[in-house]
Amino acid sequence: MSDRSKGLLVHRLDSEKLLELGLNILRLQYGDLDQTASVEPLVLVKTKSQSVWSVDPQPQLAVICGEGVGWQEDDKDGLVPFWVDFGHYGSHALKVRVHPRVIEACVTDETVDLADFIRTFGARLDSNFYIWKSAIGQTEQSFKQEVLA
Repeated sequence: MSDRSKGLLVHRLDSEKLLELGLNILRLQYGDLDQTASVEPLVLVKTKSQSVWSVDPQPQLAVICGEGVGWQEDDKDGLVPFWVDFGHYGSHALKVRVHPRVIEACVTDETVDLADFIRTFGARLDSNFYIWKSAIGQTEQSFKQEVLA
């Protein structure tokens, strides 16, 4: 069993909103998509890194899945990726990249401890947890109430 430190509360993303957003973008790129699709449960975090979108210091956003794998704002174009899956377990997934404020609009008011959100099964998952814990540091994880609506 993992001996992870607790207390880092992060916000869940609304998978249904992400799916709708992702499908709208993918339809523009690929045309009609009549397949069943999903977006896995994700959390949104603010990291210690600086966003490219703001003159004032703003943290980069990142999404993290239950395996502890995550994707941060790109340092060049500032877009945050997530995956829309058309198969089982990521077998036919397409990457969608959006502006951080667009993905921030999918955040919920539901929080979860990152130590609990990332599955506990072996050293790789524990390592993923500590990588993200380090990337987040002491960065405040709250989001504006209008975003949570």
